[in-house]
Amino acid sequence: MKALHHLALATTLVAAAGAHHRADACVVGNVAEVITYFQDSQPFGTTDDRCDFTGQCRLQGWLIKPATGNNLPAIVLLHGSGDLGDDKQELGEFCEAENWFVDRGYVVFMPFRRGVRDITPSSRPGAGFQNTGLALADFVNDVKENDTTYENDFWSSVYMQEETNDIQNAITTLVGRARNGAPLVNKNRIAIMGHSYGGAIAALASNVSYVPLPRAVVSLSGAAMSWHESTVWHDDLDFAVEFHQEPIFFQRVLNEAPPPLVDFASANDQFNAASSGWGTGEVARARWPSITPSADYQHACDTASPPTPEFHCVHGSFVQEKQNVDIWIGDVHDFLTRHGV
Repeated sequence: MKALHHLALATTLVAAAGAHHRADACVVGNVAEVITYFQDSQPFGTTDDRCDFTGQCRLQGWLIKPATGNNLPAIVLLHGSGDLGDDKQELGEFCEAENWFVDRGYVVFMPFRRGVRDITPSSRPGAGFQNTGLALADFVNDVKENDTTYENDFWSSVYMQEETNDIQNAITTLVGRARNGAPLVNKNRIAIMGHSYGGAIAALASNVSYVPLPRAVVSLSGAAMSWHESTVWHDDLDFAVEFHQEPIFFQRVLNEAPPPLVDFASANDQFNAASSGWGTGEVARARWPSITPSADYQHACDTASPPTPEFHCVHGSFVQEKQNVDIWIGDVHDFLTRHGV
């Protein structure tokens, strides 16, 4: 696979949407199952960052699908980052969007990244799994204890590039799924979509020659909360999307970034870089000046320990609360269908 060789990304992690803040009653109402998208055995003491120290390697995620049908379009949905020492995610992290797409005949596969712990309620069969390997924050922390030759941004770049390679395993697994003896997914109708840290990974992935090549990439608020802190986000994500291999869509909302606000910086910058680069396919964007979390969602943010900053609360509400998901999801769907997904 063709990939960037060096991406000096900042060490500021782009936080996840924040499953524990979701205040609505959304429940993933479709057929959902835990599937393994990478499994291997390595020698004891392996240094493979997808594995644990004993050599066991297993990466899993949630596959959500309609109750019937074959040869369906599919979305590989990349989640945001988590906490140092405890990167956790759940099936319903993007419940409204998951239900919206599956209700319209899509398969949604959310591959949890290395080191992630599933906190989906135990009523769901398969819930509570723990992926092997190191999450990004733990990887950087671990490496810095043993090697101070390079700065954190170097190790972040190395690891994020490795994680884009894991997406190939997710795509291969998705294409190999069957129902009633026939392919579940149409291999020519797959898109990659990610939010926050996952949106940044999606932007990087647009430069990778996956097999089969996805038809489109969607970056939802990629690096939105870290964009203001360092020019390395600008340089490296812009460089990646200049060589995008499929149509790519960027979106974000202004008030999901901490002060000082830079008018739609991450969406604008990557859009401009992709538009003026040497990539393949349409480059699109959607931007909103502000959105407001519901009173219940805001209360959950305010009473968290420690309280969640306002911009971070907006960042989560934008992809978790129905009234805000409804703002953007139609545009994303139009973009996907326009490009065969």
